[in-house]
Amino acid sequence: MKNPYELRYDIYNTAKDRLMDRYYQDNSLWESFQDWKRDQEAEGSSVTATCAVKVRPQFPTHEDILEEAEKIYEFVKDNR
Repeated sequence: MKNPYELRYDIYNTAKDRLMDRYYQDNSLWESFQDWKRDQEAEGSSVTATCAVKVRPQFPTHEDILEEAEKIYEFVKDNR
C-alpha cells in the first residue's frame, strides 16, 4: 500500500501525462492544419476552413499540472 506522498506523486504524474498528451495531440493537429493552409495559399487558394484547435497550444506549466491534479484528486476523493 502506498503512503500519502506516493499517492500524491502518482496523481501529479497522471495529471502531467494527461496534459502532455493533450498538448502533443493538439499541437500536432494545429501544426498540420497550418502547413496545409500555407500550402493551399501558396497555390493561390483562399482558405476559409478553420482548425479544430483555435490557437497554438501552450506547453503545460507546473501550475496547469497542479490544477489538473487537483481535479483528479477531487474526483478520487468524492467517488469512493
